[in-house]
Amino acid sequence: MSHPFSWNYESADLKSFTIICEDIDKQDEKFIHRIIFNIAGDTKELLTGFTDLRGLPKGTKETANCFGKLD
Repeated sequence: MSHPFSWNYESADLKSFTIICEDIDKQDEKFIHRIIFNIAGDTKELLTGFTDLRGLPKGTKETANCFGKLD
């Protein structure tokens, strides 16, 4: 389950966004829960509940997390 994200940033040169979800409670090691990239530059929000690329803007990509899984 994903939390909703929204932002208000505009630039004529902006092609895409990347979102990195890192666990800030892990003091001894860095843990990445999710990296979503190639989010279209005109996107303003990602709604709650997306669990994979379905529901994300077309062309969006995702990398595996620190467990080697797509969250």
